[in-house]
Amino acid sequence: GAGGGAGAGGPGEPPHGVKSDPDSTVLLPSPEFVIARGSVPSYATPEAAARTLGKVATYAEWRGTPAGQLPYLLDTDTGRARTFIGRTLDKHPDGVDLEDGEAADLLAAYGIDLWVSRRVVGAEAVVEAAAELGYPVAVKAADETLRHRADLGTVRLDVDSPRDARAAYHGIAAASGDPNPAVLVQPMARGGVVCVAEVVQDPAFGPVVGFGLGGIATELIGDRAWRAAPLTDRDAADLLREPLASPMLFGYRGAKPVDSAAVEDLLLRVGALADEIPALSALTLNPVLASPEGVTVLHASVRVEPPSRRLDEGARRLR
Repeated sequence: GAGGGAGAGGPGEPPHGVKSDPDSTVLLPSPEFVIARGSVPSYATPEAAARTLGKVATYAEWRGTPAGQLPYLLDTDTGRARTFIGRTLDKHPDGVDLEDGEAADLLAAYGIDLWVSRRVVGAEAVVEAAAELGYPVAVKAADETLRHRADLGTVRLDVDSPRDARAAYHGIAAASGDPNPAVLVQPMARGGVVCVAEVVQDPAFGPVVGFGLGGIATELIGDRAWRAAPLTDRDAADLLREPLASPMLFGYRGAKPVDSAAVEDLLLRVGALADEIPALSALTLNPVLASPEGVTVLHASVRVEPPSRRLDEGARRLR
């Protein structure tokens, strides 16, 4: 026969019912059905009831977590950024991917400094740039699809002489299939944990900020945390700690913890930029090196487009 049960927890907790007969029929309410106050949620199986209660508990825990405070950020100039965007869109009314120098100018308005870089073509130009910046240097393909692909031979690190600089350029040319590729020359940065920060436009929430650790493995499993802009101090702290690989930032296997305050500050600035500049269509900071001494942003990809009517014109805070 049919078995069932209902129970309640402590005072104020509603009862739940389970009809456990596998042959019984669960009747779905009609569209006109209205759940009245005091109704008892009913489930076909105990497993369904447990899953639902687990999600309710998670939601209640989230609702009870302090939302945090929107920070006051020093060294930001929204007016400068908007002027830059206005001039850029006057020249490119359909939108444009910013050149490296342009991206650096926009980010600088929000206190985000890009690691120095020279874009050159030719082996001798690489030698000249390396001499100007100081050895050792990194030489990378300027092409967006190749500049992070050390596995393809389009990234050469610790280049410490003119001979090695020429060899690096010719090696990148051979690996890319382009006899005269544009390359980026940068001074070698201090080591650190490779991270990625990004902004994408979500149809429901508008600009959202993502954070995760870099690398093929984390990219394959989509190990990213996301929060709607603008970010509170709590949002930034949660973004740093939510990815599955985040223990690498906090002293994993005896390594020194990174400067978490510096990473959080970077995320807050990215969130402010995303919130205050509607023309920011997409942003990726990759790689970002996080170390005990701070953060170093080695490269930025930025796209700006004329802002259409945002779907998130109301408040984006979820609590």
